Amino acid sequence: MTLKKIVRRYLLLMALQASLAITAAFYVGMQVASMMGLGGDYIAGMWCGISTVVVMQAIMEETRRAAWTRLIGSFFGSLVAGAISTFFGFQPWTLLPAILITVVLMAAMKLHDSFRLACITVLVILGVGLNTPDIPPWENAMARFLESALGAFIAVLFTWLFHPFRKKFDLFNH
Repeated sequence: MTLKKIVRRYLLLMALQASLAITAAFYVGMQVASMMGLGGDYIAGMWCGISTVVVMQAIMEETRRAAWTRLIGSFFGSLVAGAISTFFGFQPWTLLPAILITVVLMAAMKLHDSFRLACITVLVILGVGLNTPDIPPWENAMARFLESALGAFIAVLFTWLFHPFRKKFDLFNH
């Protein structure tokens, strides 16, 4: 098999996997938000889809590692943003202490790979809260964590589903 054929097959396979996984994540996120009455269905779909993009890799082990990193970062980011928002409400100035606490917490726990995702989660939760302040802080934080977890799961699922095709086309050795 020529290098050109390998690249074409790999790109087509990855494009198919990504488009199906991200679209599925978007719709799953919207449906879960709607069923749970969380509101912000499009935000939920977007956040779930973003999580899928962040986690999905070509190789299963890398996808699992990225999913774990995503879950840890999203959990601690949701925890900090939920706590800060509960005490001070959704205020633009709360971003500074929330990010500061998040980075210090992640560094103290030696979770260096997850700190960026934790900060992104804080930013999204506070941004959603500023845009829709009627959503209670802990509900907002739990919803964003759930969407992140669903997106990570969908990335793992689609990587697993597409694994036999990579194996069939011998795309692991090139």
